[in-house]
Amino acid sequence: MKQGVIIALLTLFFFPVACNKERMTSEITGWVYYAGTNIPVPLVKVYIDNEITHSDEDGYYSLSQHPGNYYITAEKEGFDTFSEEIRLLQGSNEKNIKMTSTSFTTLVYGVLRGNHTGLPQSGLRVLMLNPDDSESALHDVSDREGNYYLPNVPHGERMIVVISNNVIIYQEQLELDRHIYQLDIYLPEPFTFTDPRDNNEYWALRIGDQTWMIENLAWLPEVSGPRNGSYSDPYYYVPGYFGSAVADAKASKNYNNYGVLYNWEAAIVSCPDGWHLPGDSEWQELELFLGLGTFDTFSDGARLEGEIGKKLKSETGWNNNGNGDNSSMFNVYPVGTRFDNGEFDDFGYRAALWSSTESSQVFAWGRGLGGNVHWIDRDRYDRQNGLSVRCVRN
Repeated sequence: MKQGVIIALLTLFFFPVACNKERMTSEITGWVYYAGTNIPVPLVKVYIDNEITHSDEDGYYSLSQHPGNYYITAEKEGFDTFSEEIRLLQGSNEKNIKMTSTSFTTLVYGVLRGNHTGLPQSGLRVLMLNPDDSESALHDVSDREGNYYLPNVPHGERMIVVISNNVIIYQEQLELDRHIYQLDIYLPEPFTFTDPRDNNEYWALRIGDQTWMIENLAWLPEVSGPRNGSYSDPYYYVPGYFGSAVADAKASKNYNNYGVLYNWEAAIVSCPDGWHLPGDSEWQELELFLGLGTFDTFSDGARLEGEIGKKLKSETGWNNNGNGDNSSMFNVYPVGTRFDNGEFDDFGYRAALWSSTESSQVFAWGRGLGGNVHWIDRDRYDRQNGLSVRCVRN
């Protein structure tokens, strides 16, 4: 009888305590990162009181402890010790740890300059991307002299970007394994030049190893309505203009905003001295620089890789949500074309630009942009068509 009572008492007093202890267990998990980033730090000793663990290769750690107030501490050679008071609640808790290091990080610094004049570029955001391409907290804004400083950038492969008006205008992959890394960056810098034939002024820009006009050519020695065309004689058209008076055409809004449409015979002879109509291979060089794959540069039709169309298209004017981000500063506007059926068409929906490369006696290669999918089209255009022209410097 006494034995049964003792067992009952033990059950009464100890079993609930054991259950309560189980219920009162807390788990704390999280990741250890370099400060300002989501770059993991592996093999960090993380502990609360006598409970110790180490972060894995992804920076993940997990500890169990009773609910209450504690200090969580993280230590690794070459890093500043992290210690912070936390309150653990019953059940699951999460705490990400940010570690700073002078041994395994780099000061990246330099000057931003224009690639045409070499003048300092101020007020631009410079930052490192996380491995998932999100923005890290390692950023700076270039000062009046173009200087920027990014301290505590973790060693390894890192992507640095320069941002203007929320658009990336420069990016470069760095391999960091030292304490100081100087990187002077030369940014695309538009400049103007004047066509002495008619004193029209154009904006131009160095893109990669090429220098392009970044607005449509507007040379207009004569003008014709869209119903006139030829495979052998040069014809010049102004979008939406149906007359033949050059002065009236030049006074139109479309001429001043969007330039001239040329049949192919006019296009190959219309660039000013020192400039020329780009060949198909020169368009391919531009496409490669902006991110199109080598194989796709030789493909016909719409090419989607790299969203080249988005980078080339203007930020406004495209219908059906077709606006680009103009990150290349090429600023292609949807002027449409003069079709060989004698009509202006596709204004607001499409742009087409000539190359100097013939495909046959009636076709030549060109580039087209359009739609709300940001492709760039490589196609053969009827040489009677009226397309826009961008010239490349010799």
